[in-house]
Amino acid sequence: MKLRTTLLVSFLISGLGGVSLTEFNEQLALVDADFAQHGPTVEVLNGFEQLLKGTPDSADDVEFSAILAKTWYRKAIVNLSLGKDSNAINDLERSMTWDPNNAAVKKNLLDLLVKYGNRDKLKGLGALINPKDPLYSSALDQIHRIEELEHSGDLEKLGEAIIISPFDAQLRERRIQLIHDKIKSSDGIAEQNALFADLINDYTVMIKVNPAIKSENWNTLSNINLFGLGEYSTALNANKKCLHYDMDNANCKMNSKLLNKYSSILTQLSHQREYYASLQENNDEKLELEAIDIKDLATSLTKQDKFLKIRRLNEQFKTNLDFILHKAKEFNDEFNLKYNQLEMTIYTTLAMDAILRHDSTMLKTYGKKLPEDSLPRSLIKIDKALHSKEFHQAHQMITQLPKNMQKCSFVSKRLEKIQEHNQQQQHQQRQHRQRQYQQQQQHHQRPPSKPKNDYYAILNIDKTADEREIKKAYREASKLYHPDKYKGDLSPEEVEDKMTQINMAYEVLSDPKSRKDYDLGIDPNDHESQHQHNHQRQQRYTQHAGGNPFGGFGNGGFQFHFGNGGGGNFHFG
Repeated sequence: MKLRTTLLVSFLISGLGGVSLTEFNEQLALVDADFAQHGPTVEVLNGFEQLLKGTPDSADDVEFSAILAKTWYRKAIVNLSLGKDSNAINDLERSMTWDPNNAAVKKNLLDLLVKYGNRDKLKGLGALINPKDPLYSSALDQIHRIEELEHSGDLEKLGEAIIISPFDAQLRERRIQLIHDKIKSSDGIAEQNALFADLINDYTVMIKVNPAIKSENWNTLSNINLFGLGEYSTALNANKKCLHYDMDNANCKMNSKLLNKYSSILTQLSHQREYYASLQENNDEKLELEAIDIKDLATSLTKQDKFLKIRRLNEQFKTNLDFILHKAKEFNDEFNLKYNQLEMTIYTTLAMDAILRHDSTMLKTYGKKLPEDSLPRSLIKIDKALHSKEFHQAHQMITQLPKNMQKCSFVSKRLEKIQEHNQQQQHQQRQHRQRQYQQQQQHHQRPPSKPKNDYYAILNIDKTADEREIKKAYREASKLYHPDKYKGDLSPEEVEDKMTQINMAYEVLSDPKSRKDYDLGIDPNDHESQHQHNHQRQQRYTQHAGGNPFGGFGNGGFQFHFGNGGGGNFHFG
């Protein structure tokens, strides 16, 4: 490309004010070839500039005029592609002087003039363009509409005008004035943030149109980003731009000292602002902030041994907190604010630090500066309910928080306490119900009846008699009531009956298992006592199963606990 550019020669202007058409076409072919191969590059742009240098402003040769019109248009297209809109406007104007009827040139030029609000230049095109031309009359209508909206003095209507003419510096300056006034009467940090975002947009556009014309705009942009929105990195970049275009700007130099010396603190504040802002959303975004980060930042702000001194700027202060709040107040005074975003982040951090350290005095000092829906104020209310054992109320508070805040570690830890309490309460309730059931079963269960046959009395022994004593008693009783040896008053039938009882008594008491059952009220020789035993055994089985016909599986089987409001909260025991 450089070789081809060097081939461009300075053309000799002919007596008619023209240039050699043949030579011009040869050089144009070289530039067009580079354009086709490499696209709209700076080298191609330089080629067009060299080619058009020295060409006349007018010529009688119609063919040459048409070629010059197209060449200026091609150069304009390259400038547009490279973001050089101002240069493109000049190129299109030159093209129009050679051929005012080219529709593409006309449309591009009119669109750019409306876009940048270049009203005087657009109206002046009436000398080249027929006033009845549809493209031209449409552009004039847009300009007239912009002027009507601008003169209304209404912020919303001014926004409509800016949609039509987004790079009109005059409109942007007017809206900046109106936004300044509205910020001074704004209510709440959320409305302030929205207005500051609009303000940043206006300053950014004005700077884009002409970055070097007013370096103080860069400084204003830096301050709005730092204090108005709490965004450190963008504030630092704007400050660097300010010094790039005007290294002697006193305000930019002073702010540069603050932004660089306090880089670590301001970066942490910017990160924590982003975290606290994310908690107000319901988008399941998960940003984490460790308690140690909060404590470290609070220490850097409040401890005198952490103070970052800047010569001739903050020597009268004792802590970093004092100095930053002083600078924040200067910003507040300019916009008539009570608090700004950077301050709110600082107060939120210090309130969270007070919660972590259980410092009620500092918590009250900083917490009252924060909105009701902030994380610290929400934690204060939840902790108060937990302290009063109002676990259900605390749970209700948590469910009403934004989803992201519910999931943050500071809230989830409190939710775990509530869940632990509920689990413990459910366990106690299960134990209480089980005790009640056991008591009811014991109350309704009949005690075992005394056997009809008193085998111990029949053998005339104590219930503690051992095997030897039982045998001895049996032999003595058998000898006494033997039918062949009995000498008493009983009839033979009664003696036989007595011997039967003695034999049954010995049979039961001499067998350990039979004796154990007998002591429990079960007489193997009495069918009625056996039936009662079977019924009581079934009751004991049911009691063991928790009164549930499907009992015996796990801890009382499946237990279904429904939360308040009838929600389907299934808990399997």
